[in-house]
Amino acid sequence: MFDFSDDAEQHLLCIKLTGFWSMETFERYRLEFQDRVRQIHARAGLCKIFIDTSEFPIQSSDVAAGFRDLVDGQQHRKNMLVAIVLPGSLAKLQAERAVGAPHVRFFFGEPVEALDWLRAQPLG
Repeated sequence: MFDFSDDAEQHLLCIKLTGFWSMETFERYRLEFQDRVRQIHARAGLCKIFIDTSEFPIQSSDVAAGFRDLVDGQQHRKNMLVAIVLPGSLAKLQAERAVGAPHVRFFFGEPVEALDWLRAQPLG
């Protein structure tokens, strides 16, 4: 359903999302996401987040609203960059409605372009 890993040297949090989620799954994700972001900010002050949703189908409106609320709660963080890999244009429409924000960029296809973009961003 979700898997987290991080690269402390790059201040990079990598997340893989899969499957169709219940609100219970989303709540578990939300708690771990917030904890991981808090840890990276405490350690580095900057957080780069890579999210691979290539195996994450369109979600229910409740789960999409949960993501929107989660992102809205993070927007005050000036030092956060997010790259999201999407499986297609329909997923992009839902993602833009749910998490569209100035610090978020969307990519299609292979994750390399998204990771390269994040790694090229300055650390401060």
